[in-house]
Amino acid sequence: MDIILGLGEIGLPWFNLVSNVREVVGVDILVEKCKGEWSGETVGILHSCIPYSDNYVDIIVKHVLKYNPKMLIIHSTVKPFTTRKIGRDERLSRELQVLFSPIRGVHARMEFDLGRYDKFYASYHDDCNLFKRLLSDMDINGYQAKTPHTLEFAKILCDTTYFGFLITYAMKTEEIAMKYDIDYNEMWMFADQIHQYLGNRPPVGSKGSNKLYVDSEGIGGHCILPNIELVKEDLNEVYNLIHQINEASIKRHKK
Repeated sequence: MDIILGLGEIGLPWFNLVSNVREVVGVDILVEKCKGEWSGETVGILHSCIPYSDNYVDIIVKHVLKYNPKMLIIHSTVKPFTTRKIGRDERLSRELQVLFSPIRGVHARMEFDLGRYDKFYASYHDDCNLFKRLLSDMDINGYQAKTPHTLEFAKILCDTTYFGFLITYAMKTEEIAMKYDIDYNEMWMFADQIHQYLGNRPPVGSKGSNKLYVDSEGIGGHCILPNIELVKEDLNEVYNLIHQINEASIKRHKK
């Protein structure tokens, strides 16, 4: 049996996929969202899909002690080195295998995206076979990285923050277009054929387009801005720039 901890935008789609190949129980802080019931059965994998918080480690340790799984997999986006911190926690058995396996996908189609992306994972332990078998049963390709903190940084730096940086660049180009009465769409058409021949102006907006459309409410959702907070000390200049440009764009649109 596996247990999915947290049945939100990540946990529920992951629960649906795992339940196709394993007996699984879904646990959530909201009782009405829970799926199934654990009655003391042996737990193979405890999957953490709960949001990161200052007391994240203590929450995870509490649930590991309750369910005593053979393996803990952290799917949540976490502050770098959180996996190592949990793995070294003196309250837990040295036999516990702790993995980090970040989520990639768009919330609106998360179940589909989870099934099509390679599932990156890493551990400070040598044995990841339990998770490898699960991925194989789910017909999902896996990629084992060298260390969990490689992937902890990758999720934040190369996924959400990178996208946030692209959005803020779009905000600045929109600001210039508005200032000089330029057609934003026509201006960005200039990059389309460059990407066709060079491949280094990747489309980031609508299909076949190299532009992003700026939201008048600024950067939304609960991934981009919260995630960059987790690496603020290492990305201070970018952190400040993204927040500065985002706030200026919101004010500009309000005017």
